[in-house]
Amino acid sequence: MGETVRQSGIALWFVALLLVSATGGAAATATTDTQQTHDGAAEPPAFVVDVQENGSATVTVSYTYNLSDDDRKAAFEELRNSTEARDDFRDRFESRFRSVANNTANETDREMSVRDATLEFRTEGDTGVVTATALWDGLAAVDGDQLTVTEPFASGFTTERTFHVVLPDDYTVSSVTPSADQQTDGHLTWTDGTDLNGFELVTTAPEDPETATPTPDADGTEPDSDATTTEDTPGSSGPGFGIVAVIAALVGLLVLARQD
Repeated sequence: MGETVRQSGIALWFVALLLVSATGGAAATATTDTQQTHDGAAEPPAFVVDVQENGSATVTVSYTYNLSDDDRKAAFEELRNSTEARDDFRDRFESRFRSVANNTANETDREMSVRDATLEFRTEGDTGVVTATALWDGLAAVDGDQLTVTEPFASGFTTERTFHVVLPDDYTVSSVTPSADQQTDGHLTWTDGTDLNGFELVTTAPEDPETATPTPDADGTEPDSDATTTEDTPGSSGPGFGIVAVIAALVGLLVLARQD
């Protein structure tokens, strides 16, 4: 009985940190500890919105904790190993985001729901990492070939962590407010502490090649659809070759890491 009560208390303590961190306010409690002991092994806390073509999004929030203290490390391990505590943790996370989704749906007059929450616990050196993920249906507004992400991020949203938005494959940014600190290949990043008031991200779907108007060649004729392009030629520097090169480089890094 005493052990059950202890595990419940541990779960509530971590849940409190998670929920405060996810909704702004005194979120520095969890983040500051990580910054004081972060040795480069664990990635910094992040809030990631991975948008899908239908307007839904996978929302992932990562939390990091200083486990150099024996009591905190023991508490983290007990939470990770307790099915009951983890289930309670996950349910509270999903419930909190479901509440935000319901409020956002009322403001935008668009159907939304949150479901399928999951949790992952791991340790990296003296850092404990908790990753919470949920599927948020209807997060982005869909209008023809456009996706628009605004609320709940446009009205006083603060994560106290790096904020990422990942677009569907080949989607492009039509407009974004405020400007991202980094933007590469459908991945936009705002550093922690960025004022996102009035946030709006409008994206455009890739053009359908079957309906696209072919671009005329220099002589005014339409390009031959059966012609072999540079990217299709074996041994060229096209996309396929680039991917192989990247994979080879990653494998090399993994081999070096195992030798250290």
